[in-house]
Amino acid sequence: WEMSSGPVYRYVLDLNDRMSSRIVVAGGQSGNIFSKHFDDLFQLYFDFDEESHHYHYHEVYAFVSIDDFIDADIDETMIERRINLIP
Repeated sequence: WEMSSGPVYRYVLDLNDRMSSRIVVAGGQSGNIFSKHFDDLFQLYFDFDEESHHYHYHEVYAFVSIDDFIDADIDETMIERRINLIP
């Protein structure tokens, strides 16, 4: 069995407090397998420093409804565009 792909991000989910959950994208700065930047950030991803929260772990926003999400965006920085999909 030959593996040709893997996970692209790590998701640390806190089931008791969803707002404490975090994600991080692994790998490097290039999608080109021949680039020296293809996996240059992997070790940083792997060796996450829990004290400083370094290496790009980001908060995960989890809301029950779209209205809750809109209400939480008090400084209007979380929503870039709105698309209404109508069946």
